[in-house]
Amino acid sequence: MQHLPTRLRHRARHRDRRAEGVSLSNLGRLDADHGSREEAAQYHGRALAIAREVGSQRDEGYVLANLGSLRADEGWLDEARV
Repeated sequence: MQHLPTRLRHRARHRDRRAEGVSLSNLGRLDADHGSREEAAQYHGRALAIAREVGSQRDEGYVLANLGSLRADEGWLDEARV
C-alpha cells in the first residue's frame, strides 16, 4: 500500500488523469478493506469525478460498483442501488 501514494503523486505530476483516478480508486478499496470507510468514500468520490472528466465509462462503472459495495457494507442498501 505504501507505493500507491507515490504512484498517485507521479501520475498527478505527469498529468495522467485516468491513471490518477485508478490509483485513487485503488486507495479507496484498500481503505475500505481496512475499515476506513469515510476515507474510502472520499477516494472513490475523487476517482469518480476523474472518470467522468476523462470520459471513461469503464472506470466510472468500476468506481460506482466500489461505492455501491461500500454503501451495502455499511447497511445503506437504498444508496447502494442508486
